[in-house]
Amino acid sequence: MAGSSLRFACLGDQRFWRADLPDGTTSAYGVLEAIARNKVNTKKVFTQWPDMLRVAGSLVTDALGAESRFQAGVRARELGLV
Repeated sequence: MAGSSLRFACLGDQRFWRADLPDGTTSAYGVLEAIARNKVNTKKVFTQWPDMLRVAGSLVTDALGAESRFQAGVRARELGLV
């Protein structure tokens, strides 16, 4: 499988995320523990879940064009959701 390996050198500007489990315990990320510094705000995920499902569905069915997706992302930033 030449060429299909992940190139970590290209990931220098990427952010790695972690999330606490619903019971409050922290997940173990093994070798990624040191770089998974950003924490997911699960309250935002839970409150925005229906919208996230709609966006995912529109991406799968290609119901939204690129411009609409971009505008939705800008609006989400304005509302502090991102």
